[in-house]
Amino acid sequence: MQAGSSLQDLRLHLRAAEELSLQIPGLHMLQLTGCKRLQPAQASAALAGFPALKELALAQCIDLQELRLTQNNAGVEQLRFLDLGGMSRVHHLSSLHVEAPGLERLVMPPLATGIGSGLRRVVLHCPTLTSLDLSTTAWAHLEEIRIVSTAITSIAPPKSWHYWEVNNGCNADANWTATPSASSQVVQVHAPLLSLLDLSGAQFLVDVDVNMPAPGVRVLWPRLHQGSNPLQLALALPGAGHPLPPPSNMDAVVTSVNLAGCGALPAAAVAAAVSRWPQLACLDLGTPEDPIPAEDNYVPPLQVQGMGEHHSVSSETDANPVGLVEAHPT
Repeated sequence: MQAGSSLQDLRLHLRAAEELSLQIPGLHMLQLTGCKRLQPAQASAALAGFPALKELALAQCIDLQELRLTQNNAGVEQLRFLDLGGMSRVHHLSSLHVEAPGLERLVMPPLATGIGSGLRRVVLHCPTLTSLDLSTTAWAHLEEIRIVSTAITSIAPPKSWHYWEVNNGCNADANWTATPSASSQVVQVHAPLLSLLDLSGAQFLVDVDVNMPAPGVRVLWPRLHQGSNPLQLALALPGAGHPLPPPSNMDAVVTSVNLAGCGALPAAAVAAAVSRWPQLACLDLGTPEDPIPAEDNYVPPLQVQGMGEHHSVSSETDANPVGLVEAHPT
């Protein structure tokens, strides 16, 4: 299908669409409804015919399993609004990957109700995205969340495991019968303006990379951890009053911690945290560019290596005038 540059809005309701071939250079808004059997490659390739597209809405599209919109796809550069709110509640979308430099608004698909359904992977590299509502996803299914945005100021968290346990088939209003599938979870959030990140519902964390330099930033950590997979933490939270996770059973699986982006930390806080991590093999507190004399309660960053299975951290200002943190096997 081809059309002139004067056509700016297009709404298509197709019962089935295994392949879409549209060429409308001046199109600003596209809504696709129905489209059973639509495949990921065809959905992404369809945008090539809309170099000026600003709004994209997908409704129903029950068979679409993956939506990948990156800068390799023509038609993504100008995209400002992506609306997946009209997707079927029995949708099979498990992976959403969007790299759109101008995307300002994203409406996530509804919480899936089909057996084994639910978003498992959400990857968003959208520097102008200002807010994100993940409440129509669930930690019971999510395996990977990566959000990189220089403008985002709020993220509503996914549904908790408690929500799943309470509502799974027991509440007609929720009507959620999906089987939990997550057994490991990777979270990456790089957001300089974000001041609150709620990870309290993530019970299978294996890799957490958080870079949030806003003043007064807070991370809400899970109180309960499940699984025995090793956990890596990379935290850059220089504005946080307490950047380290509080005590929990998650401590038993922590193997690698990078706190280089947290700035100078209280020696006592670092020592207390390390004592809770019996499996810790690597601790990185950074390397100061200009060593400074140690104060009573603070130590500058330093790379810590060669930590044994059991260890402690201390700061000895007499032998170590710059207050560098050292590891001592015990």
